[in-house]
Amino acid sequence: MTTISIAALARLALMALMLLGAAACMADSQPDAQPGDNQATAASTASKAVEALDSQPATVARIVDGDTVWVAVDQGGGPLAAGATHKLRLLGYDAPEDTKTTQCGGPEATSALRRLIPVGSTVHLTADRRDTDRYGRFLRYVYTDGGTFVNREMVRRGHGHAVLYQPNDAHIAAMRQAERDAKRAERGVWGPSCASKDG
Repeated sequence: MTTISIAALARLALMALMLLGAAACMADSQPDAQPGDNQATAASTASKAVEALDSQPATVARIVDGDTVWVAVDQGGGPLAAGATHKLRLLGYDAPEDTKTTQCGGPEATSALRRLIPVGSTVHLTADRRDTDRYGRFLRYVYTDGGTFVNREMVRRGHGHAVLYQPNDAHIAAMRQAERDAKRAERGVWGPSCASKDG
């Protein structure tokens, strides 16, 4: 019976790793590799990250404005009752008005949210410390199926101001950073058109 030393096994393992690395490099250099392959992998990873959240899935039923939506919940097991629609206020930011009055950037914020989470799309909802606001709306952070953090993305695109709604502060640092990014780039409400109206 042949015995193999630990050193020999280590050398074999190292060679196997080197071969795997070479194969991966060759696959990356293949002409039929599609640029979207990396994006698909990233989207899959993001989707798995969303599934790992303590979240409740829902279907977008209606977009009210840039920070308020109605969702339909089909599955139980979460804080929102199944078999009903619920009005949500997205946490961590405030979009310009686009209902009873219209503020600069309001219609654009509403349109942006409609594109980001269109009616009929699946979203994943997570709560913070306080569940509802004084109007009875549920307060939620919203993620797309692909893993986009909708609340932060709206602020990053300049469609709202970062706002702390105490005690719901889980993501306020991310919101404020997104606002700084939007200001520097003069996006949305931070752009010249809204700035001139405010002045």
